[in-house]
Amino acid sequence: MADGISVSIIVAAYKAQATLAAAVASVLAQDRDDWELIVVADDGRDYRPFVPAAALQDSRLCFMASGGLASGPAAARNAGLAVASGAFVAALDADDRFAPERIGVLLAAAAPDGVAADCVNVVDGTGAVLHHAFPPGTPDRAIDGGEIMACGVPLHPLVRRDLLGQGWPDLRFAEDVVLNLQLLDRAGRYAMVMRPLYQYVVHPASICHRPDAAEVADAAYDTILGGLAEGAFGLSPEATRQALAGFRAKQETNRAFALAQAAGLADTFQAFLALREHQPP
Repeated sequence: MADGISVSIIVAAYKAQATLAAAVASVLAQDRDDWELIVVADDGRDYRPFVPAAALQDSRLCFMASGGLASGPAAARNAGLAVASGAFVAALDADDRFAPERIGVLLAAAAPDGVAADCVNVVDGTGAVLHHAFPPGTPDRAIDGGEIMACGVPLHPLVRRDLLGQGWPDLRFAEDVVLNLQLLDRAGRYAMVMRPLYQYVVHPASICHRPDAAEVADAAYDTILGGLAEGAFGLSPEATRQALAGFRAKQETNRAFALAQAAGLADTFQAFLALREHQPP
């Protein structure tokens, strides 16, 4: 670990010219300074001109290329992981933001077992809250594999470097879900801080919110289910059982979203989840 660096934050950047500055600003605003920020361009772009000049003077910022073009967030993050020097690692999507206290809070929560995440706050482009990963006000606790599978919001944990192994699974969709199951399997416990310290912005251009998102997700789930059946992700038998059941359920939810989208009831998956969340029982 480099002197003074506890956490490596990795941002995979693809067509992120309009959003990266806000993501970087949220890291610069952390209430502790023992971090490094690695921006990995996955589109061949030099992202330094899209960050305020003052930020470029900070030696904790690193800009690099993934080595590919549109290779996907997992591949880009893994390129950043290869040069990361922190004992802990966290991912930040290029159109999302950290709350100022996120790194400090999660470091404390992850200390016992090596992994912790928080109750993600899902917002639209105006900043209006759509919903949360878990009901606000829920006590902090450990979550199990079934809860990871049932969560319809990406969870980006702070994780001890050794638990990451080779990094994010080689997937273009739902790589975060598979990784979280792997982390629970390896650590034995997945701590959840039930405070919204990660702001997940519903961005129309992202893969999860494109007009063909339901079709892309359905194909991805087929791929993951096939990989699970073949033991591709190194999960224990119990974790594999949970993952198979969970991804089948996710596929059914995604197909319900496709119907809602076709009917004009929800234009994005997160809007669909918010709609279901607010429906009467």
